[in-house]
Amino acid sequence: EYTGTIGKRFAPIGVENIEENRRLYRQLLFTTKGLGQYISGAITFEETLFHKADDGTPFVELLKREGIVPGIKVDKGVKP
Repeated sequence: EYTGTIGKRFAPIGVENIEENRRLYRQLLFTTKGLGQYISGAITFEETLFHKADDGTPFVELLKREGIVPGIKVDKGVKP
């Protein structure tokens, strides 16, 4: 998720929107056992491509292991 969007998820629960918290949140999602049974692809934000799990495994590799095709968001959003 875009850093602004993830910040909206964190704010109500009092989590600071910093890179390490975003990494931990994504790690929680990407290490969920059986995730690939329900998700076939994930569009990620550029920051996610460089993150690794606590054991050093790149997040992209975690997704691939579950059979999830990783993608990257490249647009800047809709502007009037």
